[in-house]
Amino acid sequence: MSAYIDEGDAVSTAVPPIVDRLLLLGDQAARIEDERSQLKSVLRQLLGTGKYGVGRHKVYITPTRRFDQETARKVLPPELLKPCIREMVDSHLAREHLSPELYAACQIEVGEPSVRIT
Repeated sequence: MSAYIDEGDAVSTAVPPIVDRLLLLGDQAARIEDERSQLKSVLRQLLGTGKYGVGRHKVYITPTRRFDQETARKVLPPELLKPCIREMVDSHLAREHLSPELYAACQIEVGEPSVRIT
């Protein structure tokens, strides 16, 4: 359902500048995040992995690591692997096998409602 704001009320004068500001900040944030990513890439190329004193700052460049299930299955013997395994409902599998209505019935609301501007 879409709702339209009536012209002339207090909300109609307050909301457009908020929407405009959100769009502007989103654009600025994207450009800032892009520049941050580029600068981090330059530091990785110039310095490599390690800990560096740069002026009054310390720069840490460390590999990003995550636990990999397939590697664990190859590395761990069965007696150590078994206590690390648990059965759980997988949302991706549920979406594939359940109707949209039943899938929606299994959802809960979390956090603040999202705001999307198009």
